[in-house]
Amino acid sequence: MLTTNWVLPNPTNSSNIGKATTGKSGIEGGVQLFLYNNFFIGGFLGVSGLDVSQPEYTGNYSRSSVTFGYFQVGYEFPIQEKLRLGLSFVPFGESRYKNILSNSSNVYQVDNARFVMLGTHLSYKVSGPFYIFAGYAFRSDKTEIKTAPEFQDQFKSIQYHSVSFGVKFYIGNKSFF
Repeated sequence: MLTTNWVLPNPTNSSNIGKATTGKSGIEGGVQLFLYNNFFIGGFLGVSGLDVSQPEYTGNYSRSSVTFGYFQVGYEFPIQEKLRLGLSFVPFGESRYKNILSNSSNVYQVDNARFVMLGTHLSYKVSGPFYIFAGYAFRSDKTEIKTAPEFQDQFKSIQYHSVSFGVKFYIGNKSFF
């Protein structure tokens, strides 16, 4: 199955980065392989962004572009003939934050993170192998940001609630095994 979707990340206020930023929409795409019945694995790549509205929490940044990739496992439950409910887990993902300084678009600093994510989606069959879907995910990035020890807890993770909308194209109609 091929998937592409529009995603809107919404950082929580659980860290300084979450308190200082608002999510900008992004896009992701990937491939999923149904291994057995409705059990699937997949790989995805994407990009989104963050606008910094309160630099007193993060430093002198105006925005960040976030690129990410992840491996996913999940299961789809057929609800009706045209409707599917999917549950997924990302045991391993990596993200890269390119933080752009406020006074220059050419000066930036990069932070890396590893993440886990839980998600769900609802897919509707439009025609043949073509589906549209809406999804929700909770993601927790563990960053490698180094700060003074008294501030480290406010920078060690970034958590998101994300909503997505997209299309799926199912190739074939049988499981791999």
